[in-house]
Amino acid sequence: MKATVKNGQSLADFAVEHFGSWTALIDIALMNAIPMSEIPQSGTELELPEQHYDVLMEQYCKRQGVSPATEDSTMASTNGIFTIQFTQQFA
Repeated sequence: MKATVKNGQSLADFAVEHFGSWTALIDIALMNAIPMSEIPQSGTELELPEQHYDVLMEQYCKRQGVSPATEDSTMASTNGIFTIQFTQQFA
């Protein structure tokens, strides 16, 4: 089975979206012959492992439409403890 990488997704984001666990990224990287630190291009199709990693979290992610994209720099996070102004000043 294959799935398509969305804009701003790291392999860990992709793994969480499809398997509910970042640990799936190891098998995804091996299956697709890419480094675990790879930031795949949006639209890239990746082979998916046949196994499950965290079934409860996988089901939750699918039900809730969880689709993390931590490499998308256009999105401002509101979950952090610092304001955007703080981040800009000290980045």
